[in-house]
Amino acid sequence: MKPIFKSFANKAASALLLAFAGCFMFSCSKETGNEQLEGPEVQLSVSFAGVKESPIQETGPKASSKREHNTPSLLNYGDYDAELRVDNRFEVPLVQRGLRTSGVSSSRSDANRAAAIPPGIKYRLFLFQSGVLRSSTELESGGTANVAVQAGQSYQWYALSYNTAQSVPDLPPNSTELDLPMGKDVLHAAGELSIPAVVTAPVQLPITFRHKTSRIAIELNSMGLFGVMSSANVTVSGLTMKTGKLNITTGVWSELKDSTQTLNWNSFVNLEEGQADRKVAYAFTVDSTAQNNIVVSVSSLNLAHSDGITRNFTSTNTFPTVGITPVIGNSHRVLLNMVESPLRTTQGGVTVNWARSNLYYSPGRNPYRFYAVNQLNPVTDGRGYFAFGGILPRRFQAAPGDPCALVYPEGVWRQPTNTETAVLTSSSGLLSSVLGSITGLLIPDNAPGATFASNYVQYTPVAGGTSTAFDAASNVLRFYYNGQVTNINVITTGTEAGLVSLALGDTHAREAALWSKTGNISISLPPLINLGLGAWGYHARNRSTIGGTAYVAGTNTAEPLSSITVGGLGVLESTLKNVRCVRN
Repeated sequence: MKPIFKSFANKAASALLLAFAGCFMFSCSKETGNEQLEGPEVQLSVSFAGVKESPIQETGPKASSKREHNTPSLLNYGDYDAELRVDNRFEVPLVQRGLRTSGVSSSRSDANRAAAIPPGIKYRLFLFQSGVLRSSTELESGGTANVAVQAGQSYQWYALSYNTAQSVPDLPPNSTELDLPMGKDVLHAAGELSIPAVVTAPVQLPITFRHKTSRIAIELNSMGLFGVMSSANVTVSGLTMKTGKLNITTGVWSELKDSTQTLNWNSFVNLEEGQADRKVAYAFTVDSTAQNNIVVSVSSLNLAHSDGITRNFTSTNTFPTVGITPVIGNSHRVLLNMVESPLRTTQGGVTVNWARSNLYYSPGRNPYRFYAVNQLNPVTDGRGYFAFGGILPRRFQAAPGDPCALVYPEGVWRQPTNTETAVLTSSSGLLSSVLGSITGLLIPDNAPGATFASNYVQYTPVAGGTSTAFDAASNVLRFYYNGQVTNINVITTGTEAGLVSLALGDTHAREAALWSKTGNISISLPPLINLGLGAWGYHARNRSTIGGTAYVAGTNTAEPLSSITVGGLGVLESTLKNVRCVRN
């Protein structure tokens, strides 16, 4: 039996040695992150809380279209003009690579607040203890997810995302560095976490990320063309982007290499959900070297005007070179605000850049627009009839405003002055809102530079009238005889889209009436007329001499303004006229 016992004893000793060896090997496995710590397992409830954007540092005019003190500088092209601006503004797209979000705009005062994130954005959470990886878990935004941890333990955690639905890979063995692909909006977060020894509910870990790249946004904006972009050819050159390896524990980039990122029309997405009048494409870099040769070119732009008219801008517009010095974690923007080109006239030594059609207001998005087609409007269309200084059609107000100044981008357009409308006339008169007629010296002199038809007056010569994107009536300075509302006793009501009756009387199809911005005048016309507060306007109508010779009378009209009270508020009553904007 001794041999048998000895054999059993030897086997027992061997088993004991193997057990010690196994314990030793298990202890060493901490370097691989596969061990299980002692203590009860509890749940860490993880959520994607958002992305903290860097503070805005302006390098150009305000990104908002509102400019109280700045007039945008426009580049003049054949089909349309453009404002080129470089700044550090950002907006979180409402559609981000096909994913729905309720993003927060950077226009809010606290630029450091976390922007909301859509569901479906993937990210990876790495848990470390004393520099040793314990777990690596892929998660998604749009709710909470549970990750197993041990009660009574402390962790260092790191999170990484591409800000898309693309998965983030796991770390290579024995490394804390990831070789990241090009063209990604890399998000990174880090922190420490202590799990209580006694846990009665899941421990919460909301993660707020920061950008670990510099984002360069190219924004095309067609709101100044009053329509949505359906197609175009777009090239962006001069971008020298880089990517590299990111150490997730230190947040430091290394081994930088060139990152080829090609931006074309297919790269652009809607900046706002369902709105194709603002499109943006992004390039990303991890290098802070200055980019001094960025050039954007746009050609064959097809646009659907809000009025249902398709416009084809056939020209190729190559915009001036711009420069950006990327800052890691910051966003930079190259904005191209495309603006409808004007018609230029010179009369009486006064040069004016006129809009091609009248202004109208339609509630909702981008409400101040120019009609797509310059034409005689139907009597039921009340969108383009404004009181003097009114910023809403068919409404009076106390302090005169300028609806043209509210056309996007704000500050590009304004109402004409009396000097600018007066050079289109050959006489002056007084418009009585009671009689609805023009009194004054009417002489058989054609308005300077004017020709006429049965329902419009037109001025020549004009520059800028060769664009194939516009019809013939919009390529000339033509004022249709849309008439005016001359007898107004109360503030009008009805929807902004139209009015069944505008009380145009016999002025529709017979008179053109436009406001200037010149008011606060004391009306004094010889020999006996001397009235109080008034405003200047423009009036045109076909007439004939005693001998039967037809001509168009362009008249500079002075109109008294009445003061009325509505709800205790004093407002100015006037006729309702069309508005034709001019460039600042």
